[in-house]
Amino acid sequence: MNNIEKLMKLPCNTPYHVPLRVKVAVSATTKIAVADSTGYITVICYDSAKMSMLELNNSVMLRNYIKKADNTIVINRPTVVSLTSAVTVSDVTKAEAKRHIYALPEAVKIIDAVKVEGTTVIIMGKATKEEEKTTKQTKTKEMVLPKRITVKDSTAEVEVTLWKDQANATLPVGSWQLVTDLRLNVYHGVKSFNSTFKTQIL
Repeated sequence: MNNIEKLMKLPCNTPYHVPLRVKVAVSATTKIAVADSTGYITVICYDSAKMSMLELNNSVMLRNYIKKADNTIVINRPTVVSLTSAVTVSDVTKAEAKRHIYALPEAVKIIDAVKVEGTTVIIMGKATKEEEKTTKQTKTKEMVLPKRITVKDSTAEVEVTLWKDQANATLPVGSWQLVTDLRLNVYHGVKSFNSTFKTQIL
């Protein structure tokens, strides 16, 4: 049985018949990444009949796949894709796979992110708390219902306020989140982040 870490070290541009058990970590139109306990890898699927098997969070067994020189897996007509028992993938690996697929810069540790002023940052961490929504008035006198969550990584934790459309996002407490394009806010010496119109929650 192959795993992703082992596969990365094997020769390129050759079919592999040894099974690879993975979970679909990202599945967005043509953007696909699969992962296991050892890492993640991008997938290119040239057989539309197999796309239904590559739905988000499906655990699949791959056979007769090709590993390319750019460390992607090619699935084509000879490739066998079958559902399999659940593959365990850490939230961190899933978030890193999303960051890679969407070509985002590396996430900044929270302890460093709170020092960044004048530009937006990406953070990655676990949602540890969500406050009850309360109506707020914006500078333009618009009444909105923002969502406040606390995000924690290995270095620190910080409050993040999600405005407008982002406030409707589902971020269960305990889930690992990648949040992009956040802008630092300092109020009475307390640092937090606000979402911007570009913010994505992945």
